[in-house]
Amino acid sequence: MSFTFEQCQAHATAKDCWIVVSGKVYDVTKYLDKHPGGDGLILCLAGRDATADFDEAGHTKHAHALLNEYFIGTCEGGGRAVVREEMQAHEEKCAARSHWWFSFILVGIVALFFKYTV
Repeated sequence: MSFTFEQCQAHATAKDCWIVVSGKVYDVTKYLDKHPGGDGLILCLAGRDATADFDEAGHTKHAHALLNEYFIGTCEGGGRAVVREEMQAHEEKCAARSHWWFSFILVGIVALFFKYTV
C-alpha cells in the first residue's frame, strides 16, 4: 500500500503513531511501550520522516529487523520528505518534551526557597 506524506502526518499521536523511515511507513503504535528509549523519542517523530533520527541512533540489526514487523506500506516521495520549517518545529517539540522535568524541578526549588525563607 502507498501513502502520501500528508496521510502519514495524520497519524501522530500515542494512540495512532506512524513514522516514515527510508520511504517506508511503519505503524509503531503497539511498539511505543516497548521502546528501550521510551515512547517520547518516537512520539516526537510521529507522523514524520524519522530516517535521519533512526540512522543516527545507531540501531542494531535486531532493531532494523524489528521494524519489519510494523511495516504497513511506502510513502510517496520517499524518505526525508520533511521540509525545513517542519524539521524546526519538530526539533522544538522534541526539546520541549525532553526538558519538561527541568520546569518541574525549577518550580520545586522556588517553592522550597519561599517556604523556608519566609
